[in-house]
Amino acid sequence: MTDPYSVLGVSPTAEMDEIKKAYRKLSRMYHPDANINNPNKEQAMEMAIRTTKRMTYGKPIVSCFLFDQLHASEQLNIKVFDGYSIEWAEFVLSNRRNKEDNNIHGFDVVIGPIADDTVGLQMHRYLQGYISIETMIEELRFRPNMTNQYYFGTQKSLNYLKPIV
Repeated sequence: MTDPYSVLGVSPTAEMDEIKKAYRKLSRMYHPDANINNPNKEQAMEMAIRTTKRMTYGKPIVSCFLFDQLHASEQLNIKVFDGYSIEWAEFVLSNRRNKEDNNIHGFDVVIGPIADDTVGLQMHRYLQGYISIETMIEELRFRPNMTNQYYFGTQKSLNYLKPIV
């Protein structure tokens, strides 16, 4: 798991005020509305539009939340994939194959590379036997601007989300 103190750029012995200040600074920096050219905001809106079209009703909406991973990690079971890996691919594939309503893992939160349409295409190539899982991972690693996605799988995990107004 990624060390939350190093992500925030503070010492593990830092005072709570310093940790909060660093967290707020990063939150503002990576907030989709903070930068008009932020690819995360564009990507989120594109996904909302595609989902709305697929469902044939509704209006695409993007809601923004802060997630206090530092404090949540003390109470939640969080799995972090630091990048594309065989472990990540097998995890995503097993979840995509799951036809049940329940999770096939015991994590409250899963954080890792986004499994978007490009990833889906590569996984399809792998499942059809056109490429090996190692080749799939290597090809995905060359993608520019890898974005992480967060999966909140329990009500307990949702309690750590704070709406940004």
